[in-house]
Amino acid sequence: MQHTLDLGGTFDVYDIRRWDDLSPGALGSYLGTDAVKDALHVPRHVPWEFHDNTGPVAQHLAVDNMQDCSDKYRAIMDRYRALLYTGNFDTACGYRSTEEILDDIMDKRGLRAEWRDAPRLIWTQAQGNPKGFVRSHGQLTQVSVPDSGHEVPAYQPEICREMLYNWLFDRPFHGYDPLKAGKPDS
Repeated sequence: MQHTLDLGGTFDVYDIRRWDDLSPGALGSYLGTDAVKDALHVPRHVPWEFHDNTGPVAQHLAVDNMQDCSDKYRAIMDRYRALLYTGNFDTACGYRSTEEILDDIMDKRGLRAEWRDAPRLIWTQAQGNPKGFVRSHGQLTQVSVPDSGHEVPAYQPEICREMLYNWLFDRPFHGYDPLKAGKPDS
C-alpha cells in the first residue's frame, strides 16, 4: 500500500482530495471525556491515542487484513438487512471496491443478475441535487455519498443521518431512476 501511496504523491487514502491526514482532534476530544471512558471501561488516567496503521492492534490485524471474509457477509445477509455505504472520494474502502465485493457475494448466492439489474436510484434533495446513489435488492442496500471521504458521517452528517433513518425505519430514499423516463419524484 505504501508503494502505491508514494507513486500517487502520498495522497490521503481516506479522501483523495486531500494530501494530508485527517485530523483526529474532535474524535480525540470526544473519546477523551470521562463519560466515554467510563462507558468503555477505560481508566480515566489513560490518555486517548490515535493509531491508524501502527501499534499492537494494527500489528495483530495485519495478518488477516486482506483475508476473504465474504462468507461472513453472506451469513449476515441471509439473516439480517445490510447497509453498505461509501464516500465517493474514499480510496481505502471505495464504492467500486464495495461493488466488486457485493457482486461476488451476490454471485455466490445465485443473485448476481438480480443485483446487477436492481435500479440505481439518484437520491435527491428537494432542489434536485443528489444526496447519494442507492441500490437495493432484498435485504441489501448500497449507498454512495457524494462529496465525502472515508468517514461519511463527518463529511455529510445530515445526509448520513437521513440515510440511517431511512434504512433503519424502512423509509424510502426519495429520488428517481435515471434509466426510466420521467421526472424525479422528490
